[in-house]
Amino acid sequence: MPELLVPDLPPWIHALALPLWVIDPAGRLIHVNQLGEDLLGATAHELHGRECRLVVGAIDACGHAICTQDCVVRRSADSGQPLASRRAQLRGGHGPGETAGRWIELVTIPLELTPGAGAYLVEFALDADRAVQADRYLRAVAARSPGPRAGDPDAAPRPLTPRECQILLLLAQDLDQHAVAHRLHVSYATVRNHVAHLLPKLGVHSIPEAVALHLLGESS
Repeated sequence: MPELLVPDLPPWIHALALPLWVIDPAGRLIHVNQLGEDLLGATAHELHGRECRLVVGAIDACGHAICTQDCVVRRSADSGQPLASRRAQLRGGHGPGETAGRWIELVTIPLELTPGAGAYLVEFALDADRAVQADRYLRAVAARSPGPRAGDPDAAPRPLTPRECQILLLLAQDLDQHAVAHRLHVSYATVRNHVAHLLPKLGVHSIPEAVALHLLGESS
């Protein structure tokens, strides 16, 4: 096994107020900050030198392991390719019960800390629980609408007018119709009429359904 080298870390690593750990070129943890300890459920001393894939043990939405021996992030970093963030779920079993099943967004930055030794990886976690819960809620709301009926051209979604789009965007900011009218300097009746026209165009029956479809389209 390669010798465990712990080079000096850049100051910004210690300044980040996010769960964070540093992985050496052999895939072992050489640094975990306090928030990282809380997330992973162990102290930095206990985690030092352990394989990252065995500690983090993240899985994707389908239950497939993201952390594997053939690490895609490691291969991309070593070949100089851009590193994409990954949404993952902690399996738990190595930390406090409240961390089990928690959704996180893993962001990785490669660093050359020791010349010729290969890329060190600085990995930090963003809380994705609320984003996942919001996505599920929006999909549940959107599913309430039966959608256009096959073969019925009158039921097919139609493009919104610029004003209808503007109103939908404001409704998606959690403004009610009275607030939208005030923002656009028009009457409440005008906004209500626009909403009455845009709902059938989208094939939905309510403002929450329309907003859900809009937000799902923005995130896809």
